[in-house]
Amino acid sequence: MNRREFSMLAGALGLAPVLGDIAFAQVGDASRVRKDAATSDAGNDLTAYRKGVAVLKKNVNATDYDSWMYWANSHGTPDAIPDAMREVWAQCEHGTTHFLTWHRAYLFFFEVLIREKSGEGSFALPYWNWFGSKQIPAAFLSEQVDGHSNALFHPLRLYRDKTLVSAALGQSEFYGFGSMLEGNPHGTVHTMVGGDMGAAATSARDPLFWLHHCNVDRMWSVWLEQDAKHQNPSDSTWLNKQFVFDVAQTKKQRVSDLVAIGGVMNYAYDSLKPAGGSVTPVPLRPSNAVDVPLAQGASTLGQRPLSRPLTITRKMPFALKGGSVALNFHVPGGASNRMESMSVPAAKGYSLNLVLKDVQATPTGIQRGVDYRIYLNLPRELKAQFQHDDFYLGSINSFALSHHQGAHPSTLTFDLGSLAPALNRVGQWSNTSVSVSTTAPLG
Repeated sequence: MNRREFSMLAGALGLAPVLGDIAFAQVGDASRVRKDAATSDAGNDLTAYRKGVAVLKKNVNATDYDSWMYWANSHGTPDAIPDAMREVWAQCEHGTTHFLTWHRAYLFFFEVLIREKSGEGSFALPYWNWFGSKQIPAAFLSEQVDGHSNALFHPLRLYRDKTLVSAALGQSEFYGFGSMLEGNPHGTVHTMVGGDMGAAATSARDPLFWLHHCNVDRMWSVWLEQDAKHQNPSDSTWLNKQFVFDVAQTKKQRVSDLVAIGGVMNYAYDSLKPAGGSVTPVPLRPSNAVDVPLAQGASTLGQRPLSRPLTITRKMPFALKGGSVALNFHVPGGASNRMESMSVPAAKGYSLNLVLKDVQATPTGIQRGVDYRIYLNLPRELKAQFQHDDFYLGSINSFALSHHQGAHPSTLTFDLGSLAPALNRVGQWSNTSVSVSTTAPLG
């Protein structure tokens, strides 16, 4: 790898978060169309979904492929996993390059099962278009429908409205898109719904989970449709990855067969319009600031061979308990030329990363369902030319952190250099310092 890197690491020990418009498009010649759950067109599919879920819930044998808890546990479970289920339970991909692909395969096999159990051969999963309306679809809110128990109702929800951002759609490459999408809106919606949906280990117990992830999957197609330059990875290792969903290993899918939703997958979406909603305002830099000194010897950074990665490491234990904070890093003079090179669009040079290590959420934080947004070089006063996505790096939310509770705390990486050209255009880039801000919890 010839790319030269300049990385900045800040160890955050025990971080405790109490923390274009695309025209109608239908991909391929798929015979089944996934529809917006808020529209009347999705009525038959919602009825079939309710019927299919009811059938699965009647099967109380969680190790049976045809039971509700089998599929909930396939995503994650807080309970002990039987030896026979170790290869098929708690397999969800979060924080990896296969976040989108694993969940697409997961939806696919579940959709086939609902089609079978409901007896509706034309069934396709509806999607919850939370960019269009953040309110939970009506079909999930009533305990009963026509005098019968509603299998889509889930009592363990603690809904709190939260701010969703569409910055992921502006990412130019797949991995950046997937990573940003996974934080906000994906993780933020999980924390917004709360209850079982608020933690990775229990989220698929809520029938709403599947419509939420159906829209996450739709966003992948929206992103591809938005710009011809947006492409899926072509790496053979990535494409050859295979996901298995049954013990007999007959229900399996290779990534190369699922990246296109027509063809083998045989479905389409009724619309690839993102419905982004209102413009997200640019927050001001927090007045609460922490100056992060560089490690001893960092002043010689600029004298190292250009081919070697450059790292500034500083352990900095701190906890976020409801407030905002700006972490101010000062760059040594010998590295200022590298900072300047990053501000030139399309220039091949250095990258700048913030790495937060050993990031954990408290049980209370997970239960409350909280969300922080991370920004670079926020202004102290607003100007007309400032746009939210020029400053936005991503999110830290309790859902993402819940996936790494216990022995495996999260390591979070934010690519600061990717924002350098945009920030330089509006006068917010510096060759001598960077400021990373976390906003107060939203919602």
